[in-house]
Amino acid sequence: MIITGTKFYGRVDQVPGLFNVATKFFHLWYVPVIPLETWIILHGTETAESFRGQKIGLSFKSIMLGWLRGAAVVGMIAAILQGIAAYNRPPGKPVPWGDGLGGAALLLGACVFFYWVTTKLGQPSRKRAMWLAEAVGLDKRLVAEYYDGPEQLNDDDGAKD
Repeated sequence: MIITGTKFYGRVDQVPGLFNVATKFFHLWYVPVIPLETWIILHGTETAESFRGQKIGLSFKSIMLGWLRGAAVVGMIAAILQGIAAYNRPPGKPVPWGDGLGGAALLLGACVFFYWVTTKLGQPSRKRAMWLAEAVGLDKRLVAEYYDGPEQLNDDDGAKD
C-alpha cells in the first residue's frame, strides 16, 4: 500500500507560545519529498483540519531540516531492521547488509543524535523572530519578552510605589 499526501514538516524558528515556521510537503509514506509552501503557524491554533498563520516564501532552513529529519527517521528504521536481521540470522551466516548488532546500534545512535541536532538548529535569531512576528501581525514586544524576559519591558514600573 502506498501512502501519500501533504503534511507539515521542518518546524523551525520556534518562539515558544507564539509561533513556528513549517513547510507543507508532499510525502511518500510520511517521508517529506517535495516542498510545496511555507507558513508561519500561530501556536495554539492548530487543529486536525486547520490553523491560523501567514504564508511566506519557501524557507530553505525549514525545507532542509524537514528532509534531514526525514532521512534520520528512515535511518532509524533501517537500523532497527538491520538489528532484527542480525539477531535472527542463523549462526555463522553473515547479514547481507551491515555489520550485525554493533552496526545497527551505531547507526541507530547516530540517527537519533543527528535528529536531536536538527531540533537545535531550528531556533530563530532575535532579528528573524521579530521579522516573523511582524509578518504574522503579532506585537513585537511578545518576542522581546521571550528574548529579554518580562522584567526588561517595564522600564517605568519603578516610578510607582
